[in-house]
Amino acid sequence: MSNESGSFGCGSLGTPTNSPVSDGGTIACTRHWRQGKHPNVSRPKQASHAATKSAPPVEEKSAQPVEGKKKPQLQYTLIIAINPSATTKSGAVDTTKNPGHTIVALKDSQGKLEKVFSFGPQSHFPISCSCPATSNYRLEMKDTYTTFEFAITDEQHKNALDKIKQIEASPGTFDAEDQCTSKSLDIVRAAGLTVPNGEGKVYVPFCSVPGKVPTPVDLDQALLKDYPDAGTVPALYFKGFVPVK
Repeated sequence: MSNESGSFGCGSLGTPTNSPVSDGGTIACTRHWRQGKHPNVSRPKQASHAATKSAPPVEEKSAQPVEGKKKPQLQYTLIIAINPSATTKSGAVDTTKNPGHTIVALKDSQGKLEKVFSFGPQSHFPISCSCPATSNYRLEMKDTYTTFEFAITDEQHKNALDKIKQIEASPGTFDAEDQCTSKSLDIVRAAGLTVPNGEGKVYVPFCSVPGKVPTPVDLDQALLKDYPDAGTVPALYFKGFVPVK
């Protein structure tokens, strides 16, 4: 290892070349050094002229605009709530006992109930096969509802509300075909949801019911096959949005 200019170990015994002791090995070592032929030492390389040049200035680039974050998509909830109908021995809805009832409810983005749609006859006990309808039909306090909840987007929520408002503005007529379940399904489909038709037979004394129509009990049974973990709530859950007596 070098320790100062012209002084380093190199003889057969590692004797410094400037030592007063000399022998053949030392002389040979010194000669090689003077002639630039020392076998174990390389001359330091001269720094490249190119390396001493100052680096070219770095071009500054203007900051690129950062794309703004998209507004998070709000999530709402659509609820199909069903009080299953009583049925006859043949499986048809028995309107003389409990026709059942289907409603649609909406929750806002905070998970709070905000709207309930309950379609039915204006008179709670209609005496004809068809009569004027209302979208604010009252619920029976004793009834329990099976609830099926679906997460929907802001656009789906808006479409469901628009459909409800459309029916509220012109409820039309209540009969075996235009009734609580069929109108509720109209709102569900307006929201872009795909659910079973829930069709079955209905027994209405002295009235003709053509074929099968959507019914509370048939829709309830069809949905339970796909959503067995459905919840249940009392009719009072919807109080404040529709009449409950």
